[in-house]
Amino acid sequence: DTGTFVELTASSGSIRTGDISSGGNAAKPAYGGAELSAGGDIVTGFITAQRYQVAINSSGSITTADIDTGTDATLTASAGSITAADIDTGGNASLSAVGDITTGSLSVGGSTHLTASTGAITTGNINGATIVELTASGLIDVESIEAWSGLLTTSGVININSDAIFYGSAELSAGGDIVTGFITTLDTRLLINSSAVSYTHLRAHETSLH
Repeated sequence: DTGTFVELTASSGSIRTGDISSGGNAAKPAYGGAELSAGGDIVTGFITAQRYQVAINSSGSITTADIDTGTDATLTASAGSITAADIDTGGNASLSAVGDITTGSLSVGGSTHLTASTGAITTGNINGATIVELTASGLIDVESIEAWSGLLTTSGVININSDAIFYGSAELSAGGDIVTGFITTLDTRLLINSSAVSYTHLRAHETSLH
């Protein structure tokens, strides 16, 4: 528990730690951030960083509990997967993995970028983001989305279990099926490109199905 910056580095090993709090308190009013870097896996408890970013870089896999930061959250697993609980940021959320990305709910004040280059993406609700960009080679499975705009791209299947609300435009592109609940766009464009589409309802000023 620190009011400043937490930095942990294991260049050729792994990192395993409990909770990290650099959010400050009455005795430590200076808000901090957290940066973790390892050549192997990184496993953490919850991370709180009120003022500065949370950055986790692993050459293996990343497993973390909740992340709460006032600015950006950046997680990179260059040779593995990412498993995270809820992520709450005042800035951007950027998660990149070679394997799967699995998270709880995402509450993001800026943009949301999730890339699973050879894996799948599974998340809870995504709320409050300016743009949501999800790119995977496997399944994209999202509970719900509320954002300014959205771009979901995969060679597999897109599954939105509940509603998707976009205040701007949205594009969903899949090599397999697209299965959604209620989709609303308040701008002029909703593009859906898929071998098959199953949906409860689509609403947009202009809808193009390919």
